[in-house]
Amino acid sequence: MTGEHRVHLCDLGRLLHVPGALALVALVVAALWGEWFALPGFGALAVLSIGAGQTLYRSCRFEPDAEIPEVRSSRALALVALAWALFAAMAAIPFWMVAVASPAMAEFRDPLNALFEAMSGLTSTGLSVAVDASELPRSVQFWRSLLEWVGGIGIVLVALPLVNPAEDPYDLYSAEINADEFHEQTDQMVTRIWQIYAAFTVFGIALFAALGMPLWEALNHAMTGIATGGFSVTSDSFSGYSEPLQLAGAFLMVLGAFSFLTHFRILVDRSWRESARDIQPRALLVLLVAGSLALLLANRVREGEWLVVDSIFQWCSALATGGFNTVPVGEWGGAALLLLTGAMLMGAAAGSTGGGIKVGRVALLVRAIAWRLRALDDPAPEDFEFGGKTWDRAEAMKRVQKAAVVMALFVGTFALGTVALAVVVGGAHSARDLAFEAASALGSVGLSAGVTGPDLAWGARLVLIVLMWVGRLEILAVLVLATVFLDPFRRRFGASEPNAAPADADRQPDAD
Repeated sequence: MTGEHRVHLCDLGRLLHVPGALALVALVVAALWGEWFALPGFGALAVLSIGAGQTLYRSCRFEPDAEIPEVRSSRALALVALAWALFAAMAAIPFWMVAVASPAMAEFRDPLNALFEAMSGLTSTGLSVAVDASELPRSVQFWRSLLEWVGGIGIVLVALPLVNPAEDPYDLYSAEINADEFHEQTDQMVTRIWQIYAAFTVFGIALFAALGMPLWEALNHAMTGIATGGFSVTSDSFSGYSEPLQLAGAFLMVLGAFSFLTHFRILVDRSWRESARDIQPRALLVLLVAGSLALLLANRVREGEWLVVDSIFQWCSALATGGFNTVPVGEWGGAALLLLTGAMLMGAAAGSTGGGIKVGRVALLVRAIAWRLRALDDPAPEDFEFGGKTWDRAEAMKRVQKAAVVMALFVGTFALGTVALAVVVGGAHSARDLAFEAASALGSVGLSAGVTGPDLAWGARLVLIVLMWVGRLEILAVLVLATVFLDPFRRRFGASEPNAAPADADRQPDAD
């Protein structure tokens, strides 16, 4: 075993403690509600997770005075993808074990359904195979909300204090949110983000409770709302609440869709001017207003009435990748579903709890198109201005290329996912509904056109699980993981090491 492999296994051992720690919290909730039948499921996860983490960490850790090898960032990306898949598999254990003792959870006796719910939670997606969320045991309701709350801020960020300090912590953080402006030390960064996240959660609980939502529902909806997750503890999400509560839910989802950097600038630095120059919050606000109006008009044409609150809520839910709903959107017209599908793929701001391509990348590509069109008439080099910054041609091309690669990967994966669903389910659902469901899974949204359910073909559920996984990690981390597993075969058949470089070559910067 090489030194680099030891570092990765040691880090993985540290990370594997996270599901166990969450299970201990759920154990307390189960005990408080007297749901003793749920204790074995959460207890088994705690023992397995912490036991496996301790075993792996202790068998691979370095001596205090040992020199720790340098780790490539590509391998750190692979570790993120692998850890996320392992976490989902572990988080499925309570769903499956509690279902054995709870008639209200019969659908989770199918291990694939348990894995589906766990992956949906950890990726803060919100697609659910639960027959009736309101009938689930309280400990399982909280477990779903806790998975989304942790998944929303990012398991990578949660685990940053556990990662080997010899590694560059920013590499792992950027693998999750692709932010390039958080340069604080790891402990400061984690503390500040957690403080903002916790404060918004408490604010959400207080807001919902003040508007008349029962405290248990307020707690869970605040956790999943700020996480832009979408899991609910009611049978009909937000459709049974008053319009003020629905608008409050939309506001909380939008709050989670803005980046932590924006929140930090406004709440801590009081730098409104700096935030105003940032293209991401401006683009997000414009899209929120313009999209709400477009969806409102589309529904007015088809339904013959102004669905004001429903249109605003569902647009915010789609663009912020929040996943709550006030109406069964699958019953809306084709124009409305097309608008929502585009919003789910576009997603929220980079550095937020939301998923999707990210509005910052979309704005950059739109600006780049105009820049290139001007270059047709003026071949002289021209600086690229974007979001209050100016880049030379080389730097601009590099950034545009990165954004274009991510968008191409998202669009390609969305197309493949839609086709795969169509092949598996046959004519059971329309192509429109399958495309909507694929966009919802890939964008980490959770809105459904009526496709997702416990009786959906196992192949279709598996496709959606993969889409949720790759979408939350923005595809690149999963691709890197695949290349890591393929490396031994490449070397066996004489292929050169993909990361190899001349000994005297400068180290190249990592891709976003």
